[in-house]
Amino acid sequence: QVLQRGRSGMGSATNHNLNNPRGLCVDAKHLYIADMYNARIAIWTKDNLNPVKEIRQVMPGQQITIPAALALVDSLLFVFITRRNIAVMDTETLERVGEIAVGNQNN
Repeated sequence: QVLQRGRSGMGSATNHNLNNPRGLCVDAKHLYIADMYNARIAIWTKDNLNPVKEIRQVMPGQQITIPAALALVDSLLFVFITRRNIAVMDTETLERVGEIAVGNQNN
């Protein structure tokens, strides 16, 4: 099965198109895409042509602004939000379980 949605630089979150996708990860249940200019992580299952869930906040009050990349390790999804902040999500619950701050946070 081939999933085709939008083109790079086109689309919006309301019509399920991607706008400048920047990262992709796959596990046994889901396809995760860092949808950069729609400011979300779009999540598909193999049986759905539209995202089954969108992650727009990684913790209360912290919106995903420009998700730059994704990494999947065991059951943890690492969402690279900025150059210095990485949110850690549990792929079973799709909830945030931690955050990694890299380097000097003052600049």
